[in-house]
Amino acid sequence: MFEGAIGLIKKSQKILLLTHKEPDGDALGSLLALSTVLLKLDKKINPILDGKLASNFLFLPGIKMLDTAITTENDLIIMLDLPEIKRSNFLTQIKLMLQSTPSILIDHHPRGDLYELSTFKIHNLEASATSEILYSFINTLAVPISRDIATHLLTGIFTDTNGFQNSNTTPLTFKIASSLISAGARIGQIAQHILYHKSSGGLKLWGRAMQRLWHNKKYNLLVTFLTQEDFLECGVDEDAASGIVNFLNINSFPPANATLLLIEKDGKIKGSLRTQKDSVNVRNLASVLGGGGHKKAAGFEIKGALQHIKGQWKVV
Repeated sequence: MFEGAIGLIKKSQKILLLTHKEPDGDALGSLLALSTVLLKLDKKINPILDGKLASNFLFLPGIKMLDTAITTENDLIIMLDLPEIKRSNFLTQIKLMLQSTPSILIDHHPRGDLYELSTFKIHNLEASATSEILYSFINTLAVPISRDIATHLLTGIFTDTNGFQNSNTTPLTFKIASSLISAGARIGQIAQHILYHKSSGGLKLWGRAMQRLWHNKKYNLLVTFLTQEDFLECGVDEDAASGIVNFLNINSFPPANATLLLIEKDGKIKGSLRTQKDSVNVRNLASVLGGGGHKKAAGFEIKGALQHIKGQWKVV
């Protein structure tokens, strides 16, 4: 499974590392972990931060090594947690580079266009996170997992399992997490930053989302939303909304069929979908709206705005 990818890494000197835009903990964790490993292998790296860095990830070791521009002399591309080109802000550059540069895809999402375009694929739909896959890959590279690498990988796993609460958490997930903690991963720090650290403005924003929560009894859906004005009035960025949809999904009882959070920003509406139910596939709904994701966690983005019309909020 890993042989071809390892061979490419060994013969490459300058490696470009990519993940999806507005990276979450799994994207950043896998990006930083593999970047650190490649530096230990004396490789030159070009690890890309695609979009804004959420403030709750500033604690991650090595975060300042990330670049914001792609250099042209890379001889290998590694794509992490990035199933589709459209999830990158470097879409045009990636398309051109993949025509002449070998590539490796490491991912746990359903197959997208980058699965077909990549030279080697390390893909496991059953893995809780890309960071979980990367743990085994790093061990195959025979690079010792340091405290920093362990923290990176555990951050990715912790984020994508919502603190080991989601159904994608398996016995293997716990086994790997235990190994990472034994290697020195800062589990307390990870939990604090991902689950709990919020500014006063962030708490106010969460309050608005909770206050607007609406239950569609016909379809058993929980829906809430945040407008661009909410972020301005609370004095926070979009990353302050991180965790709201997971919180609502986990804490609703009896469980809703699905939970939806809508966020308005710059003429677009971003939707985040979650479900606890095995019988519901929110990825199918997201795909109808041009999005994607996992069976129980998906998202989409559409053009539009949230407006209050005749006493009701509507998407226009």
